[in-house]
Amino acid sequence: MFYLIILHLKKRALLAVVAFVLLHSVPIAQGQVFNYTRADGLTSSVITCTYVDAKGIVWLGTNNGLNAYASGKWYAITSIEDSKTGKQEPIGRVETIFEDSKGNIWVSVMNKIFLYRNKFWTVFSESEIDDYVVKSFYEDRRGWVWAALERFQDFKHVSEITFNLLGGTLHMYDGLSWFKFDEDVAGNLAIDPGEAPQYFTSLFQDDKGNIWVGSLKGVYMFDGKKWITFDEKDLVSEKVRKLMLDKNGTVWAATDYGISYRQGDEWIDLTKKEGLCGTGVYDIREDPQGRLWAFTKNNHRFAGVSMIEHGKCTPFDKHKTKLKGSIEQIVWYKGSVMAMARDGVSLFDSAGRWHEFDNRDGLQDTRYYFLMKDMWERIWLAGDRSLYEFQEEKWIQLKESAEWKVSVMYISRNGDVWIGTEKKGVFRYRKGQWLHYTEENELTENYVTKIFEDNKSNIWVITRKGVNWIENAP
Repeated sequence: MFYLIILHLKKRALLAVVAFVLLHSVPIAQGQVFNYTRADGLTSSVITCTYVDAKGIVWLGTNNGLNAYASGKWYAITSIEDSKTGKQEPIGRVETIFEDSKGNIWVSVMNKIFLYRNKFWTVFSESEIDDYVVKSFYEDRRGWVWAALERFQDFKHVSEITFNLLGGTLHMYDGLSWFKFDEDVAGNLAIDPGEAPQYFTSLFQDDKGNIWVGSLKGVYMFDGKKWITFDEKDLVSEKVRKLMLDKNGTVWAATDYGISYRQGDEWIDLTKKEGLCGTGVYDIREDPQGRLWAFTKNNHRFAGVSMIEHGKCTPFDKHKTKLKGSIEQIVWYKGSVMAMARDGVSLFDSAGRWHEFDNRDGLQDTRYYFLMKDMWERIWLAGDRSLYEFQEEKWIQLKESAEWKVSVMYISRNGDVWIGTEKKGVFRYRKGQWLHYTEENELTENYVTKIFEDNKSNIWVITRKGVNWIENAP
């Protein structure tokens, strides 16, 4: 069970926190860049997670501590003092930052959770489970906070072992006490070295208040009093890649051997026999029309996509979709479905036909990385050489063809399109105009790993060597 230590940030303790001023009193020109590295007080140049809370505070988790930016200042924290023992509780690598509905900030590290609430820090430490870390938090409608803990063991240093071990368990905090469900919702399994290490794949609450958990060892449902387990006896496969709740309140489980969905007190299976295209379902989505789209593989290779409507499957293999690689992104567009794989983009129209876009439709690239729809229903596509906008059933090329190795794409609230690259920094597109930020004009590095926006519409660019803040006037 987690035990806690209450910590209070008194005035002198707060002053002891490393802080430094990052903004100047002079007016900031549009597009001006400020960058912050370890030399400026950043706890580490390796940024593991980011979060902007309801108060506008920017939180950065790093490989060695936590950084908070508020009121023009940075606060760098590598440890928190235990008020009982006087010892410092080291933070270390931050895995997850989460804000609950009360504005409390949860920070997870190995074997610990740090909770910032009403100027108090509370440390929850788990002594009974070694090498576990909270990968995700979830708050239900009662205000209970659920913590999904996982442990990953890599044996690549042992030549005789050709697998990795993955384990998970679930804990819950009701505001007063922690409850752990190690005997109800927990397990371990061996996974292939190339398999993504994620034990818990889904966590949500249904309309009746039940908590549903999808995992690689089955599906769990908590009715408020007891847990009910659904495994290979109930599902087509216990290895659940995604668990989802549709608009009608039906629970769907995408697994390695098909789909199972809940009907009354029973599970109904959808497999290749029922028309599913392929066996291993790696994702499932619901479109605005209420149709479900399941993406499948056969022996780790893309098999196709299936449309599920009224319990029936309509399969579309790679020959029908015209896409050879795995579908990686999908957007809903005016009653149609637009799907992107690395080798191309196809549209499933309202007449039930697939159309692959090519150079006759305006596409000139051979590889594609991001397909996004903004709040104005505009569709944007980033390829290996250019950025495109979909207009009047055609793709409009917005940049002269030149390789840029896209790593991340972000659309800000004012409609700007930001493109991060591996070697050429950041590009901003706004109403026909481009701005380019590189290491030569103030970026910490040209390899961009993440882009996000704060509540004042400023853009934050994370690179492998530090943090960059770009003023983004509307």
